[in-house]
Amino acid sequence: MKKYNKVVLIIVFVMAFLWCLRYYQLNDGKLVTHEYPEKIYGMNEKVEYGEDIVYGKDDRSTGYAATLLDKRVVDCEKYLDEIGKTEKDFDIPLPERVMEVTLNISNISNDDSTQGVDFYPIWLIGRNWYETYSREFTAYANDIYEDDPDASFGIQVKQGKSYEVKIVYPMRRFQFSASTWKNMDEEAMWLTMTCRPNRKLICVQ
Repeated sequence: MKKYNKVVLIIVFVMAFLWCLRYYQLNDGKLVTHEYPEKIYGMNEKVEYGEDIVYGKDDRSTGYAATLLDKRVVDCEKYLDEIGKTEKDFDIPLPERVMEVTLNISNISNDDSTQGVDFYPIWLIGRNWYETYSREFTAYANDIYEDDPDASFGIQVKQGKSYEVKIVYPMRRFQFSASTWKNMDEEAMWLTMTCRPNRKLICVQ
């Protein structure tokens, strides 16, 4: 039994050593906290998508840029009054609150009419939580979608033009700790714009 434990211990040490050696070689001896280089943008800063992948194998929004203009957390009941809807207009259970962000989406140099900016990859993330946008809320908050949730998957803008769009995220009480829910206006959160090879985030504050 002692001999068996000794062999297991040797194997663990060897594997740990090899992992540390490989880590050191890959990262030139530097501490790397994220798989890809990360850049944080602030409100009113233009984020150019460039050639970075936003989601999936090869999803890009090349030639586009996004700027966060505004954000607000609103009680759901009040927000329904603002957009002129009721619970019957939704196929999902309604949240207690919503986060509405206003983005300026601009087409700098993309002349491909089949490309644009998809909303699903733009996650709202916190330190230990995340939310994906709501197609229904987003459709109802923007006149261009004419109340059609199937149309609110993203946006296309003509080259050289820009458009302000509201993206709405449901915020359900059970997904947050009591302190986070109570102090939501002070909570650090970000929008994920690209994932690799450069991870670009916008600080929502």
